[in-house]
Amino acid sequence: MLNADHSLAFCGHSDKLFESGNGNFLGQVQLMAQFDPVMREHLRRIQTKELSDTYLSKHIQNELISIVAKCTTDAIVEIVERVKTAKYYAVIMDYTPDLSHNEQLSVVLRIVNCELSKGVSIHEHFVGFLQALDTTGKGLCETFLGHLETLGLDLYNCRGQSYDNGSNMQGKKQGVQKRVLELNPKALCVPCGRHTLNLVVGDAAKSSVMSISFFGLLQRLYTLFSSSVHRWTILKEHVKNFTLKALSAIRWECRVEAVKAICYQLPEIVKALTALKEYATEKRDADVVSTAESICQELQRWPFVVSTIVRYNVLFQINKVNAREIADKLEVEMSWPEVRQRRKTKQFEYEGTEHTQSTAEELFKREVFLPLIDTALVTVEDRFSNMEIFYKLYGFLYSTEIMRSTENEGKLDECCPRLEQKLDDIDAEDLKLEDRLSALAVISIEQEVRKSLDMESVIARFAEAKARKARF
Repeated sequence: MLNADHSLAFCGHSDKLFESGNGNFLGQVQLMAQFDPVMREHLRRIQTKELSDTYLSKHIQNELISIVAKCTTDAIVEIVERVKTAKYYAVIMDYTPDLSHNEQLSVVLRIVNCELSKGVSIHEHFVGFLQALDTTGKGLCETFLGHLETLGLDLYNCRGQSYDNGSNMQGKKQGVQKRVLELNPKALCVPCGRHTLNLVVGDAAKSSVMSISFFGLLQRLYTLFSSSVHRWTILKEHVKNFTLKALSAIRWECRVEAVKAICYQLPEIVKALTALKEYATEKRDADVVSTAESICQELQRWPFVVSTIVRYNVLFQINKVNAREIADKLEVEMSWPEVRQRRKTKQFEYEGTEHTQSTAEELFKREVFLPLIDTALVTVEDRFSNMEIFYKLYGFLYSTEIMRSTENEGKLDECCPRLEQKLDDIDAEDLKLEDRLSALAVISIEQEVRKSLDMESVIARFAEAKARKARF
């Protein structure tokens, strides 16, 4: 069970005893044989071919995993009873494709457990991997409802949903949350906060052409140094604190770290680029010289310095950094590049002359800063709109300070009936997982339940399953 508890692989490149790379399972068996006389004798008889059935093959491993998982899922019946005792629960679901390209829907139930001896505690229980043949909102909802029916749980007692921001999960018309709300209006949905914030940062990062170019330059900088061990060594000689980070199309918070390294170490990075350019010149590497020179020039432009500080301070809510201090260290002229003034050709004689012209600073403000702020504000309001529903219902319960202020302002009599009106029930096919992955997931996630099992009964079940009929 050590492998399952620690999410370790069972098999290796070989399935034979005393061979290199035969996996964790056989390796642990060999280790046990050094201290346990029964196991030592068993392995000796296998080596001398006195036994034809070793009970160590991958098929036996799968049977043992399935039996332990069956005992664990039998114990999950107790978990379901806890959910029924708590009565109300929330569901957390997410799905992802596995290595065999099957969509696996994971289901977790969250309950509030009230015990006189332990007080109030919150528990989350994994109740299964479900194969999602249909990944539409309708298909996922039907899969989830079927599993609830199998567990014997009533959807009416569901008081919360939490998913990622995929359209099939969070869709306002056809998503899972909408379909569940139609069946139970009390099952309010709260999207994953981190995933939502990632999407907000992602939307802001794509708010303008200059924003896209900014992050493209950061990726070029990382690629330039990470493409060679010698280049990375040059970087580490000059940049001591925060290393450069690659950008990710999925984990948008990595952009925070990427900008952070530039924001606090821009002078050091410019020195590293200069050293890299000298090194590449000695090696006669024209491509690296050209790339390092172009990136170095871009980093030392005043608009880039301002863009770095704006994104770091505005998007990521970090302690403000002074752009003028960085410019002084780099000896960058704090002036905006000249903007080529466009002259509109007159189509007709009666047209007047257009005298309104934008400066470089006004152009930066209009094309970079304002779109960035507008996109961030709009997406935050839109993507976190579900929070308003919860705040109106539960906001006065968030802390004792808020409760006191609500009572002092005379709004408590307004908040309590609203919550009672929304939740009008308050006062003033099988669990067996035969798939190896699902069985291991149950054993690994529900370790407390697994540790409470009587291993003698597990061994007895295995012996009954492998017992042969008597021959006469």
